Amino acid sequence: MKIPGGAFTAGFLILSIAGYTSAQTVRCTTWNLEWFPNGSAKETPAAQQEKRVKEAADVLRPINPDIILLQEVRDYGVCARLGEAIAPGVYHVAICSAFKEPFQRGLG
Repeated sequence: MKIPGGAFTAGFLILSIAGYTSAQTVRCTTWNLEWFPNGSAKETPAAQQEKRVKEAADVLRPINPDIILLQEVRDYGVCARLGEAIAPGVYHVAICSAFKEPFQRGLG
């Protein structure tokens, strides 16, 4: 799997902050969730968004990664909700890109 350069750099930054040494094994996964949690550029009802959060958590939980790098997640709050859905109190958002443009199709 090809990991985007920014995600790779972010992973190393997080590892160094967390105090991991080269002798320790670190499980890292990355996932492009595509328009998460809506599934498209259109806003979806809260219940449907929560269903998508639960489904993503159900996929990530058995992998049990130390670090999760996500792409195309709407905002910090959604990242935090996903972390809590995976394992309450375990995952914390360390870095979240923010965009000035609204969550919509096309280039911003």
